[in-house]
Amino acid sequence: MTTTGTETVLHRFSGGRSDGEAPYASLVDFNGSLYGTTYSGGASGQGVVYTITTSGIETVLYNFEGGSDGAYPKSSLIAVRGMLYGTTYYGGGRSNCRADPGCGTVFSIKPSGEERVLYSFGGESDGSNPIAPLVDVKGTLYGTTFTGGTRGSKPCGYLDLGCGTVYSINDSGSETVLHSFKSGHDGAFPYAGLVSAGSTLYGTTSLGGGSSECNLGPGYGCGTVFALTP
Repeated sequence: MTTTGTETVLHRFSGGRSDGEAPYASLVDFNGSLYGTTYSGGASGQGVVYTITTSGIETVLYNFEGGSDGAYPKSSLIAVRGMLYGTTYYGGGRSNCRADPGCGTVFSIKPSGEERVLYSFGGESDGSNPIAPLVDVKGTLYGTTFTGGTRGSKPCGYLDLGCGTVYSINDSGSETVLHSFKSGHDGAFPYAGLVSAGSTLYGTTSLGGGSSECNLGPGYGCGTVFALTP
């Protein structure tokens, strides 16, 4: 779309086995081409990574299969040092996850389409179902998971998988949980990604905070804005 409002459709997703469908995530500009994900569609129906030129030529780079490689990506990609990184909401193949397709993954993918899973979430302590994109801070990736993490004394719903986490991961796949939300005043169920400002990370949670005036659920609260040191 031009800045004066003239819109052009570059690509219409067809779904099915040859193309993706339901792109939830934003695009990333990398070396003059745009890259993105679709939540579903593709060869196995569980989402794709695609690239598209600014003239509208689209190519599917990778079809998620729903096993250990991940499934149903909701987040956008980020480009770091010649590589693309993203998350999938399901998949990963961890057997201790209560979600049947797995609790989600962090993956890297080359612009040529070679995908590698950096980490598969397990749910009970390390988080599960990441929705948000990653952020790169001095070579370390940071992100949030919608559910999972160490559970507090107060139940969080969502199969009692925990209220979500903030985590870090390096490019070799070593993951560290920085914070597990406990459904109290610290927040619960982060949808969004993090931003880095100075030496602090900032983010939001969709519920939690303890407000008694919120109608989204008793005891949850209406959400929070939080700061976290790396």
